[in-house]
Amino acid sequence: MAEHHKARKEWKLLRYIEALEPELRIARNDSKSNLAKTIKKARDDFFRKIISELKESKQVHQAAKWMTKQQRVNAPPLRDPQGNILTDTQEKIQLLMHTHVRLENSENLEPPLFPELEDTWGPLTTEEVRKAINKAGNTTPGPDEVPNAALKLAWPHLGDAITAMYNLSLEWSIFPSIFKRATLCTVLKPGKRPKWNPRSYRLIALLPTLGKGLERVIARRLAFEAIERGTIPHNYVCATPKRSATDLILSLVDEIEDSLLNKKETVSLATFDVKRAFDAVNPTRMVKRLIDQGWPTKVCRWVQSFLDGRKANLTLDGQSGGVRPLSGSLPQGSPMSSILYMLFMAPLYSRGAHLRGYADDGIVKVTGRMPEDNVAPLQREFGAIQEWCSSNGIELDMGKAGLIHITRKKTTDNPNIQLPDGSQLEATEAKKSLRWLGVFLDRKMTFKAHVKQACCKASTVINGIKILAGCFKGAPTSSLLMVVRSCVLPILSYGFQAWWPTPQRRRVTTITADLDKVVRKAVRAALPVYRTTPTHLLSHAAGIPPMDMILDDLMHAEAIRMSLLDPTHISHFRRFNGKTDRILEMLPKPICPVHYLRYTGPRPLPPPEKPLDKEAEASRHAERRRLAPATDVWAYSDGSMNKERNTGAGWTVYQGTTILSEGRKNCGRWMEVSPRSCQDSNRTCTPRQHQPLAMSRQH
Repeated sequence: MAEHHKARKEWKLLRYIEALEPELRIARNDSKSNLAKTIKKARDDFFRKIISELKESKQVHQAAKWMTKQQRVNAPPLRDPQGNILTDTQEKIQLLMHTHVRLENSENLEPPLFPELEDTWGPLTTEEVRKAINKAGNTTPGPDEVPNAALKLAWPHLGDAITAMYNLSLEWSIFPSIFKRATLCTVLKPGKRPKWNPRSYRLIALLPTLGKGLERVIARRLAFEAIERGTIPHNYVCATPKRSATDLILSLVDEIEDSLLNKKETVSLATFDVKRAFDAVNPTRMVKRLIDQGWPTKVCRWVQSFLDGRKANLTLDGQSGGVRPLSGSLPQGSPMSSILYMLFMAPLYSRGAHLRGYADDGIVKVTGRMPEDNVAPLQREFGAIQEWCSSNGIELDMGKAGLIHITRKKTTDNPNIQLPDGSQLEATEAKKSLRWLGVFLDRKMTFKAHVKQACCKASTVINGIKILAGCFKGAPTSSLLMVVRSCVLPILSYGFQAWWPTPQRRRVTTITADLDKVVRKAVRAALPVYRTTPTHLLSHAAGIPPMDMILDDLMHAEAIRMSLLDPTHISHFRRFNGKTDRILEMLPKPICPVHYLRYTGPRPLPPPEKPLDKEAEASRHAERRRLAPATDVWAYSDGSMNKERNTGAGWTVYQGTTILSEGRKNCGRWMEVSPRSCQDSNRTCTPRQHQPLAMSRQH
């Protein structure tokens, strides 16, 4: 670099001297060429060093994501509401704080009155606290810079002390002020958003990990009790257990299918989004909402202490904006924020099953004979929603609202609706699609647009795999194939419950043709093969079957999961002979239904003080099965070897007295019995159900 700068400087100074100019120009060009070669070599060495240090599959996943993302640079200039362009870092920090964070409480609300209610919350158990600490990932620490991995290592020595501290915090209804200080960092929202707009960014609060453990324990209790008490309706999900966005999509598609095919109606869907979401919730209103819902007084006071007196420090481009007090809101990145936001918004979605919501995203469904018949009901619903939001201090972001009319009739009508503020909500064009919760819905419900978008998104990940791959200086093939299975396939199969047909309704479909093309592209990027390698050999070498087999396997697993959900789940509020029922019919044998949300079966028996004989151990195991709920699934496997060293394995899966699955397999020669038996045990557990699975091996 220095040599090039020196040669370029000499050429600039003496370029008008005819005798010296040719020689200096050649020296400058040579130094420029050498600089380019040096930069290229340094870049190649940098990537080769990264790839050579990838020892674990987790590192390969991180590298694949890193390769597909734009590298970090300084924040671009921002534009304030007056149209001024801000380039100074401190000015940008002030703009982001005023845009996203509630700095002043402009509402003069009366403080809440806490009634004396019965305390139904017992003390936090050591097991609850241990799960909150140990099951959390090693997230970015807060101002104290104590990672969660350090708490996991210290748990055997500090577990009792941490549990006692958490119980004192709940009993005294005080959230320690040291846990209320957060470091804010900016994250660009996904999608093609203007980078000059401050609303294109999201502020994430980095909180102390010890305080986040306390939040997880309280949030988990709130989530379970909110479902069991019916505080949160079944059509609103986010931070509740055993509920997901795909459950909402499946129930919505189920009702749309019923309206289109059976009732011959037209379905109109209108989506809406709450502006600022967590930042728009007033702390006083939040506490009053908890009191109205009948939560224990100490819990309401604890939430009030959690929201009051918070402080934050926004860092941008290596500069700090200073610690500033906040007037209160739900902090982004807090484990408590999601469940508190759901409790705050629960009355809106309790108005009827025609509403569905996930966090701050909602949708309204209206049916009628023709699209024009749905305009008036949609306008009334939007008016009621906006009235509820205004009375609760929040507002809708109509720039993110959408409208689509779904019909099988031969009509080109595509009416818009007029919103209460006088603006028009334009309907999606007939040949375009509407996106909600990651699934693209089109006018004919063919899901071709969704599959196309999934293929484009997966291709971006495949480009990152190509950078990591290489025959001589690339990542291991096994790690790259793991990236394909855990990154590419989930993108292609997202929302399969809604768009992949069950065997009863499956016809000749071209959906899998595009998906298989992307899978082949991913496998060729991961394997050192020729371009002319046949497709069936690629699938065999990679161990990745065609997409129709993958989707069928996922559908069977979904059938098992749905059969083990509690009665308050949205899948139980369905019509008969719909897609949900067709998925459940894929089970070879009916499974005993589950009538509980939390597993209350017996814990594993402690090991005996001295080894037991075979009969005594069998009696002990039979007693444990007798005490377990009838919904528990028990899997048994065994392996054997004869004198010729031929091995075999067998398995049986029980639920109560019903045999769900059984089989046997010849494993060939020279296969060890113990590994084969373990592999066969894994085979019996492949449905990935969300129920406790008790396993026992007998030889």
